[in-house]
Amino acid sequence: MKKVTLMIVVATMMTGLCSAQDTETTTYFGEKNGFEIDFPSDWGVSLVETKVMFAYNTTLIGVIGDTPGAVVQLRVTYPCKNPKSDMKSWLSIFEKGAKKSKDPKFLIHSQGEGSTPGGKEFSYVDYTYILVGEDGQGTITRRKFYVTCNSIKGTRFSFAFFFETNEQDWDKFKTIYENIFNSVTYK
Repeated sequence: MKKVTLMIVVATMMTGLCSAQDTETTTYFGEKNGFEIDFPSDWGVSLVETKVMFAYNTTLIGVIGDTPGAVVQLRVTYPCKNPKSDMKSWLSIFEKGAKKSKDPKFLIHSQGEGSTPGGKEFSYVDYTYILVGEDGQGTITRRKFYVTCNSIKGTRFSFAFFFETNEQDWDKFKTIYENIFNSVTYK
């Protein structure tokens, strides 16, 4: 009986591991700004490329319906000096917004630099803040924000990634978010 129970437990664990590793994904193409990104197939994703003067801006938004507040945004805009410099500008905006709104939950958990699996340099900041909804209610939100740069036809574009969810759901989504970020390939 013990052997049968052990075999059932092991089989259940192996099935769980296989299905966790075999999550189906859908690839989205930012044709104008030369990139591809994978999302879990059960996410709703919208990608819009808009011509602004001589370049295209890309906005991508991904959500999962059963978890309000779980959102991925990607904004591709011109220009980009380098990830560290762009991050400094973005962080200044985040900090000024928190100070102006007197956000008691604004807290930087970590920040730094690294390289994607494809070799692109990035800068990131991981922080919490209060997101105030249309109803005036605040939700403690955790965001990991990345910046990369990529040259397209001689022009350097900034790729700003916003990965966020309600603070209590962060551990549920952080690995999914890392997988999405690491899936990006630049053309």
